[in-house]
Amino acid sequence: MKIPVFKPHSPFKRVWNSIAFWLALYSGLIMPFNFVYSIEPTLLLRVLDILITLFFLFDMVMSMRTAYSRNGILIINQRSITLNYLKTWFCIDVIANFPYELFGFFIPSFTENGLPVLSLLGLPHTLRVFRAFRYLGDKQSDLQTLPVLVRLTRMVVVMLFTTHWIALGWYNISAWPENRASGWVCQQHLESTDIFTKYLYSLYWSVTALSSVGFGDITPQTRIEVLFATFVMIVGVAVFAYFIGNIASMISKIDAGQALFQERMDGVKEYLQYRKLPLVIRQRILNYYEFLWSRTKGFDERAFLQNLPRSLRRDIIHHLAVEILDRVPLFKGCGHELLDTLVTALQPQLYGPDEYLTRAGELANEVFFITDGHADVVDQEGTIHATLSKGDYFGELSLILSERRTVSTRARKYCDVYVLNKSDFQRILQESEEFKELFKQNAQKQADLVADLLMKNLVL
Repeated sequence: MKIPVFKPHSPFKRVWNSIAFWLALYSGLIMPFNFVYSIEPTLLLRVLDILITLFFLFDMVMSMRTAYSRNGILIINQRSITLNYLKTWFCIDVIANFPYELFGFFIPSFTENGLPVLSLLGLPHTLRVFRAFRYLGDKQSDLQTLPVLVRLTRMVVVMLFTTHWIALGWYNISAWPENRASGWVCQQHLESTDIFTKYLYSLYWSVTALSSVGFGDITPQTRIEVLFATFVMIVGVAVFAYFIGNIASMISKIDAGQALFQERMDGVKEYLQYRKLPLVIRQRILNYYEFLWSRTKGFDERAFLQNLPRSLRRDIIHHLAVEILDRVPLFKGCGHELLDTLVTALQPQLYGPDEYLTRAGELANEVFFITDGHADVVDQEGTIHATLSKGDYFGELSLILSERRTVSTRARKYCDVYVLNKSDFQRILQESEEFKELFKQNAQKQADLVADLLMKNLVL
């Protein structure tokens, strides 16, 4: 059976890579632990290790059948995929995934010196940690994963393996025959304690040595322990700097939008104070910016779109506009050509509470399509004659008749609208028979509202 070429972020590969990630963590933690503490795996664990090895052997085959990205282009050619894998991770994977466990069925479990042979055979599997970091590297380019979350996970994994391996090394040194009677284990009177207690003390020393210079309760006793402790403290400086730098970087990126918004708000407040605007207008402006922050989180969508090629920018706008235009019954079911025309002509606008979309006396130059929120139809005395909601549109009658509006429309709360100006409205009306039919079909739905307003001599 021929194995197909998989896309790197297909649903199957997501699940497969997640399983590989957790099994790689298991191998990186358990294999050296079994060796250092001379743990002889049971038959069940030996079978489990063989199954895990078979999984990673098949993972190597999968790696030769998984497309990869190069310079923004997805490479799906089988030969190119195989050569890329052979040049990158193949050698490490061979060492990490060779089935050494099979030799354990033919040789003794321990040597004459007490060396755990079975655990020693599993030690090369520790190199599978590289598979875990490859998984995190792939997740960095996954559109469905937050980059900050990937960086945080990577940092936790680095911290986990660093402290774990140093703890194992710290105990292993004290377990050497020449250090058993004078090492730190003897000093702490841990010779007869269980494995978990010994590991717990080792892990405690590892964490304190990496984060500081220790507390002095567990100290090196032999020359080799002093050398190892000195090395760990030097490494600890680099590790500590790595963690602090990454945490500071992540925090700064998380708050980058908030900081930019706060800086902009400070500038707005200074301007409002300089111009001595009325407090009511000041508050409305500040409320508007706060609402805008809640919607966009400080992301400048317009600047982002301007940096994209025209075709890609058009596709994005089309996708966003179609999703929003579906809220307007008038445009439901219209063809792609009309949608493409409307996408380039409609302009999104946002109105805050009690802001006027239109005012009485204005010459009609736009048609408004409400996509979210409510707007009240009010006269000059402030009397509400009707309420427009999501899906309603208005302004086409006064625009066609070139009449001045005799009534105003005021947003009740925040109101999202799409605006079609007069020139674009007339152009699309002349070019598209479908556009004309849409207005004819929806005229009956609007008739009651329009007739009621006309009877009161009110023109939207």
